Amino acid sequence: METSEETPHHKRLKISGCHSTREQNLGVRIAYMKLIEHAFQEFADAIQTADDEVSFERIAERVTRQLGFRWFAYLSIGVQI
Repeated sequence: METSEETPHHKRLKISGCHSTREQNLGVRIAYMKLIEHAFQEFADAIQTADDEVSFERIAERVTRQLGFRWFAYLSIGVQI
């Protein structure tokens, strides 16, 4: 699997060794799912160590970039003391 040109929302992947368009499409879908699974697992692991909002934002920004997005939005429902 190779990463080719960047697009606004994701990286376009090229799967080598595929003979048909159907194989190519299936390979790309599998590669995207692996990318998403890896990013989510990293996010789940890292969020457990976030001590404050700044740490959480740093983690969210890193995962957001890994997935090819520009922003990460979240809703914080808590009491500010």
